[in-house]
Amino acid sequence: MQTQIIDFGAARERHLTRARDESSIQALLIASATHDVDIVQELIGTSGLHPDATISGKPTALSYSVMKPHWPLMNFLLDSGAAPTTSDAVGMTPLHYAVLGGRVACVAALIERGANIEATNLKGISAVQMAAVNAPASCCHRYLRRLSHKREVWL
Repeated sequence: MQTQIIDFGAARERHLTRARDESSIQALLIASATHDVDIVQELIGTSGLHPDATISGKPTALSYSVMKPHWPLMNFLLDSGAAPTTSDAVGMTPLHYAVLGGRVACVAALIERGANIEATNLKGISAVQMAAVNAPASCCHRYLRRLSHKREVWL
């Protein structure tokens, strides 16, 4: 009978690394949701987390930064490489959340950085449609409506 030596040390280290990473990602998402720019900058700059890091299909840090709009945090995340096209488990993109946040400057900045106004969530609703339903008289809806007419996107 042959004896096999199992290296539990390597498996333990992988598990601890994954746990540390998930803890750091959770900290990034909470700091973004609470607009703690200093912690977000530290986690991305010093710890090397990617700004699009997320867990369990949660929204990204960028999405949290535009839900209750925070211009400096949003710009830092975009400048650090956050993708305005990343969607969460329900298909919502940062643009969807920016529309719900209601700040047209955030909506415009995301589109300028490559957000897709035609992207739909899992219910098939685009950010343009969301703006039309949730706040038809809002600046966000008027801005997106103007863009969609130029691009011939259905409202």
